[in-house]
Amino acid sequence: MAFLPVQSLLGTALTGTFQTIRSYTGRIRQIVITSDCNAAIELSFDGGVTSHVRLPSSTSIVLDGVNIQEAIKVKHGGSAPTSGHVAVTGDLMD
Repeated sequence: MAFLPVQSLLGTALTGTFQTIRSYTGRIRQIVITSDCNAAIELSFDGGVTSHVRLPSSTSIVLDGVNIQEAIKVKHGGSAPTSGHVAVTGDLMD
């Protein structure tokens, strides 16, 4: 089984424009997203074209069978966080 190493960004670095948190193309069996930011965040799995997931502050989510096109990208969900970070890891398809 292959894993995506944990990649993270500081919440204070997030802007209203999608930024790459992980460059990867392909299907991920399971992806774990953890945010301890003090503001909502949004994630995109198609390189920033579509907002696929919105997480409230201090939330984690596990998604199964995610198809990543180009990169996993993140932005703040309205107001910029002043603390925390966002982390992404996952289990790759064999």
